[in-house]
Formats: sequence, C-alpha cells, structure tokens
Amino acid sequence: MGLPGKIRLVFGEEQQLTMRQPLGLHLGSGSFAGTSRREGLHKVSLVRPLRVGKSELEVRLFGLIPVRRIKVEVIPQLEVQVGGQAVGILVSSHGVLVARILPVEGREGRSYPARDAGISPGDVILSIDDVPIYQLEQLGRLAEEAGRAGRMAKLEIMREGKKIYRRVKPTSTKEGYLLGLEVEDPAAGVER
Repeated sequence: MGLPGKIRLVFGEEQQLTMRQPLGLHLGSGSFAGTSRREGLHKVSLVRPLRVGKSELEVRLFGLIPVRRIKVEVIPQLEVQVGGQAVGILVSSHGVLVARILPVEGREGRSYPARDAGISPGDVILSIDDVPIYQLEQLGRLAEEAGRAGRMAKLEIMREGKKIYRRVKPTSTKEGYLLGLEVEDPAAGVER
C-alpha cells in the first residue's frame, strides 16, 4: 500500500499523511488529534500527537474495515540549552591569531621581523595599514604590498583585550615578502 509500518512523530508537531481513497486514517481514542480533507483522489490527514510514548494509527477501508496498523513512536521535543563551563574560546568578527613567531631566511640572512617588532604568539592582528583582516590570505597580500613599496607595515593588534600598534618591515625572500608569522583562524579553543 506504500504506507509505512512505523513512524516517529514529535510531540506537539503536526504530521501530514496522504493516502489514496477509499483508504482513510482512524486516529483512535485519546492519543492523537487531527483533521482530514479530500484532495482529488487522495485523503490528506493532519495528525498531532497528544502524548509522548508508543501508540498506533489504523488505516481503514471505507472508514470501516481495518487493513493496516501503523506503529507510532511519539518523542518529546528536543531543546538545546547552553550551559557548562567556559573553556576560553575567542570569537572575533575579524583578525587572525598569531600562532608562532618564525625565522625568515632573507637575502641578507636569517631575521625575525615579527619578534623584533614586538609581536607575540596569542596576539590577534586586526588590520594592516588600516585594512581590516578577514581572511588569512589577506595578511600575506598586504605584507607583500608593503614590502614591494619598501615601507614598514603598520599592524593593529589586540592583546589581552587592549589594542596596540606595531610597525614591522617585511623581509624579502625567494617566496616574496614575509613577516615571520604563523597565523590561524581567530576562533580557537583553549584547553584548560
């Protein structure tokens, strides 16, 4: 008949069941509320469970002859409640998190441009040369622009809830101009 033998419903929510006439749905007593309407050759029943638990619906021919039972499991509505203990998650609308300070192998030897400028792991770089940083890729592109122009890059940094500013000179390497930083997305969990 194309009807399921079992269905699961959520308490308080309506479920629509459609079957071809002359079949119809009998709701039984006390477990379900509902309405039925005809749409062409089909009978559409809207069923709403009245209690949580297991029950049955009955499919009847001409409203009289039982032809199938549908086992119904009614489950409570699930709710999500925010709770628990804070674990130190940083969420920011923009910026990149400095994960590590790295050495840069430049044309004139090894240097630490970020460290020498006073940048530390845990800093969040918010902007370079007044351009807000929204993606990791922006950092490299803006450092490259400053390096090609031969100027210091001005970084706006969030450190321990306070904004600070640092200037760093990108170092020329075979790969382009680098700041000596490893950065990651600013939404980072902190272990206790």
